[in-house]
Amino acid sequence: MVIFEVIVGTMAVASLIMIIRNTRATGTLQVSIRRAVQGGGGEDTAVIYEGVEYEPVIYVSEDPVRDESGRLGERLVNLARSVRVNVTYSTTLFRAEKGRLLSYIEDQIVKAQFAYQATRHVRYSERLRFLKELYNEVARTHTPYSYRLGVIVWIPRGSPEAKAKAEAFKSMVEVEAGVKLERVKARNIIEAIIPEAGILGKATPSAVFAGTGEMPGIVIGRDSDGRLIVLDWPRDFETHIGVYGPTGRGKTVLLAGIAGQLASRSETRLDPYMVVVIDPKGDLARLLERMATRVYKPLPGYCVPVPRTEGMAESLLSKVLGGYPTKSVGVCEGSILRRGLVVYDLTHLPNEDRDIAASLLLTSLVIEASEHGLPGRVVAVIDEAWRISSGEAIHFVWALREGRSKGLHIVYATQSPDDVPDAILTNTGTLIVFGGYTRSYTEAARRLGLDDARRLLELPVGSAMVKIKDLPPVEARLIGFHEYVKRGPRASREELDRGVITLGETLKTAESG
Repeated sequence: MVIFEVIVGTMAVASLIMIIRNTRATGTLQVSIRRAVQGGGGEDTAVIYEGVEYEPVIYVSEDPVRDESGRLGERLVNLARSVRVNVTYSTTLFRAEKGRLLSYIEDQIVKAQFAYQATRHVRYSERLRFLKELYNEVARTHTPYSYRLGVIVWIPRGSPEAKAKAEAFKSMVEVEAGVKLERVKARNIIEAIIPEAGILGKATPSAVFAGTGEMPGIVIGRDSDGRLIVLDWPRDFETHIGVYGPTGRGKTVLLAGIAGQLASRSETRLDPYMVVVIDPKGDLARLLERMATRVYKPLPGYCVPVPRTEGMAESLLSKVLGGYPTKSVGVCEGSILRRGLVVYDLTHLPNEDRDIAASLLLTSLVIEASEHGLPGRVVAVIDEAWRISSGEAIHFVWALREGRSKGLHIVYATQSPDDVPDAILTNTGTLIVFGGYTRSYTEAARRLGLDDARRLLELPVGSAMVKIKDLPPVEARLIGFHEYVKRGPRASREELDRGVITLGETLKTAESG
């Protein structure tokens, strides 16, 4: 890129260094560039972390970094976390020497004048006008700066799979930052990221910050520009999540992906304490069976453990039990709290009794949170939520209203917003609305605050409108998590920890309805 194009680009750049200084980047591997090169350089540079030797794969951008949104640093850190890679980002600050720069622009003006006089082409007249404006701007303002992005992906030494993963991550950074990255080899890392002085003068590192393998949120899909959509954990879950859509649109697969990622967090980070899946239909349970810590398949005569049956609990239980005339399920003293991913497959109960079993399981959590307090955050993932939301649905409403302060977070799915009362909708902060087939569905979706609900008729299978709190809705292509959840319990979690199977790889192999 010629110098005047570089300067034009940098004039539109928000100060990335300020963003990075305010970006919180914590996690498993943070490496100072200068510290990393003390023991060597280039291909010989390595760091040892928890007994594993990591080598750098280095990428740099030749073009200036643009950041009109003012949040590029935050987005890049979140990208590294969401795909579980260890990364050091660096921005290199080029400070132009004004005299050299003005002299360079003068030379370019002379060349443009000559080209215009020879050809009279409008292209050269526009270039000449631009160069004169640029000269005046540089002459009267402060010294201009340019930013260059460096990306160091730290991979286990000698791992071809990790090198392929680094290349895939590079492509994602290119999309996010809007620049082209080239892999470089140099005598040491600093020389790769901070080249020798050129026309712009001296280059110095303006900031270094680390992205990590820690996953701060739950990936659900991509927007129309290909950017990841990540639900923040735990913030977006505290106000609960509602998933709506007709059969066959992708609700169950999405729930499996959310539950599976939460289970991995529970296994590796111990937060959430528990993910409990309540499935009256069985499809979700089958997807998660190999990842689950425990799978329960209640039979007729099953009693749901509850921590207390008198006082407030007695009143709540009587309202729940009184709403169902047929019962092959009862209650007994105990607790359903267990660490990890616990799945309740209710398909072995009579169809008419699956509703009461699902209601009692949620009620047990409500009583537990109210009476004793939860040992940590608990997420209840409920498919076919229409089964437990008829009438007053006091247990469901209580779980939503009080769950935020009690550490009980609800993710529920149902076929239409009309399946649940207003008290449930108004206490749902994040909405994921799949496309539908009928105008009655779109009219029901208007209750969710989607102004352009008619767009739902045009969405393909696997796409949805995602609305997080008061933010405008975003059209998203949801990820098909089939490959992710079918890996099995130990293999899935252990390979995730090693970084062999990642959400980034899932994005490439499992995008579907």
